[in-house]
Amino acid sequence: MKRSSMGSATLPVESQSAESLYSFSTATSTSTFAGPGSLAGKAIHNFGKLTLKGVQQIIISRRFSSIATHFPHRNTDSFAGFPEMYSDLLELSRIHMYPDSTRIRALQLIMGQIARRSTAYLIGALKVWPEVEVNLLLSEILACLDPIRFLIILRYQVSVATKVFSPQRTSHSSAEDALISAYRQNLPNWEDHSMAPIVDFLRLFASSGEEKWSTAINCGSLDLLLHLYISDFQNPVAFNTRTRTFQKSSVIATCNSFLVEALSDEYAYQMIQSHAIRGLWPLWPMLAFQNFASDRDRSSLRRQIWLSLEQRLIQWRISSIFDALVMDWIKPRNKRMMHMKFVDHIIWDMQVDLLEFSGSSTLNEDTCFRALRSLHRLWSSIHSDEIRAGLEMYIEQTPPDHARETFIRIVRRLILLSCRAPESDTFFMLCPNNCPSSESCPLDLDAVVHFIHRLMTRVSRYYETLHHWLIDGDIVRLLDLTATRLLSSGSLNWNDDTADRSAQARAVGFYVIADPHYPFYNPRGPRYRALVLLLAWRVFQDDLNAPKSQTASTIHFFSQGPELSWDELRFIRFPSYHHDDWAETQLPASVFQTMEQTHRDRVYSWIES
Repeated sequence: MKRSSMGSATLPVESQSAESLYSFSTATSTSTFAGPGSLAGKAIHNFGKLTLKGVQQIIISRRFSSIATHFPHRNTDSFAGFPEMYSDLLELSRIHMYPDSTRIRALQLIMGQIARRSTAYLIGALKVWPEVEVNLLLSEILACLDPIRFLIILRYQVSVATKVFSPQRTSHSSAEDALISAYRQNLPNWEDHSMAPIVDFLRLFASSGEEKWSTAINCGSLDLLLHLYISDFQNPVAFNTRTRTFQKSSVIATCNSFLVEALSDEYAYQMIQSHAIRGLWPLWPMLAFQNFASDRDRSSLRRQIWLSLEQRLIQWRISSIFDALVMDWIKPRNKRMMHMKFVDHIIWDMQVDLLEFSGSSTLNEDTCFRALRSLHRLWSSIHSDEIRAGLEMYIEQTPPDHARETFIRIVRRLILLSCRAPESDTFFMLCPNNCPSSESCPLDLDAVVHFIHRLMTRVSRYYETLHHWLIDGDIVRLLDLTATRLLSSGSLNWNDDTADRSAQARAVGFYVIADPHYPFYNPRGPRYRALVLLLAWRVFQDDLNAPKSQTASTIHFFSQGPELSWDELRFIRFPSYHHDDWAETQLPASVFQTMEQTHRDRVYSWIES
């Protein structure tokens, strides 16, 4: 049923559980109809659903042997018996009607054709197959390939021959493994992303006839797209680190094509409007379902959706952002090149989500500190202008009371982080060098300073609203605690001159600054920390001068600081090298693969099953 108009009317997202928002069908059918080749539905009825004896099983085996000789094949291949073959395969794939070994053989042939994008005959057979059976079949296939449902702990086993990482799932069955194996083995070498063929198959099937969009939607296709987004378009079947960014671009384009065509169907349009994907999917101009009256409306819907989803999906979002920032956002020598590759609205969505999760009042502390670590990584990867714009947009598009409480909770968690309170331990569990067991973690000294640096932009000085919210969150106490701790450990110094010239060169580009009193000098180490805290001291000077707001040692330290203008201080360069940048170094392949496996275990192993 085609839609006559693409109006802006939308359906509200109702309060419902995650299971009701998106769930895979697990229903079964007991209907009977013509069976494979010479077998009729009566044979199934007479011999029982689960047992086919003697000659019937022999006939099926012989039929499989005959069919297998024509698989795999292309859409352009011609054979008079293809319609009957696919009818037989669909019959033999029915749940609870045949032995598992029989079903798996049939499904493997079907999965192979989907992976090869040669599905014309399959779609033709599905068009005349009972809708309930099509729904069950597609639901089972999508469940096998769902990047979230099974890939709770991702462990990659490298194949020397293919140099492709294969995920080893912690929750699986032999049948699912057999289907995924058949799918993987039939993927062409030119295929950028393993999920692109299945999404494209769903689009082709849904567009093949009247009412097919309802079947495609009801089998869980929107859920699959949502899970792809939340997992940052993970490749659950095949994985090649060096081309991950390009793989994701390919599958995003395929998903957008699916959604564009879905919008032309009335039923699909209405389902999209009431699905979580409407508020979470990235903004693209071709997608009319994202016609919000204002940016504030989209932000509000996004918050409601995250609150309605189970915590496991929020954990996936937090972890996949961190994973992408470490493994995908490899900084080239020219930083301008990096930012040309990423779309502003994707960065904006990351900032909004991580601010919400870091300052949440409903998530547990482990989740909030994991989000804070991902936010630290994001703010270390993008320019200060993007951070300023993101903070300003968040404040403008969020109800003031909610935004205020969010920033207050973020500052209070930074206080716990500065004190290394037990609640903050999860912040350090992503370190590549097992830092929780070591007192030499660079982030132990620098993480809070980095957050202060990013918050002490022109927004905090000239944007009065944020200034007051940070005060309400007790940022004065955060500054005093941080300065006191760093002073006691000898980690603050106005005259630090420990950086070599190569470090200076990395910090300021092609120019090596030799003057140790220049603010850009050595944007790491004791002097950098001192300058950032001096910047914050200048911003909040009136509040810091209040009684009992500072210890005597910090008052004395800041009074001894250099006489620098505000313009000089606010242009302190943010460090260009960070603790999580190991993926950017040139490592032997075997070392890199080992570190990557360890990295992914740390990133994803905490997610609830």
